[in-house]
Amino acid sequence: MKRLVAAALAAATVGGGTLIATPAFASLNPTLTVAPSTAYNGDSVAITAKCKNLHSFVTVSSPALGFSEKGEKGEELKVLLELRWDVKPGVFAITGECTRPTGDPGGTNTADLTVKHKETPKPPPPPKPINGFTQDVTVKTGFGGMARFVASHHPAA
Repeated sequence: MKRLVAAALAAATVGGGTLIATPAFASLNPTLTVAPSTAYNGDSVAITAKCKNLHSFVTVSSPALGFSEKGEKGEELKVLLELRWDVKPGVFAITGECTRPTGDPGGTNTADLTVKHKETPKPPPPPKPINGFTQDVTVKTGFGGMARFVASHHPAA
């Protein structure tokens, strides 16, 4: 009888340890918000991302638009994306990715940004700010269709 109780207690302890450890890494996908989800060239878009694990880092990126920004450990990252007038119309993937404290990749979450085209006024006005949104970083798209190739080599990058 004592062996049965000891085995049950050991199983409960191991099972309980698993239940306690699992929620911390159960969902490694970050929260990701892109607002508005449809914009015109010349507009601004607010992007927020945060990892659920407070020991992870979040990265927001879009290779097609030519940017990648990494947040601080456990913090929400707020990116103001300024769509320049030369951005071509299309649907662009915005990805939020968590990186574990060990440096290993965690989960990802993707949202689509639809960019519609309007004619450039002469001279083009600066992008409009988004009320109530205070960004951590501002990313400016552009360089025509070469954004993903030029952005990493541009002096402002």
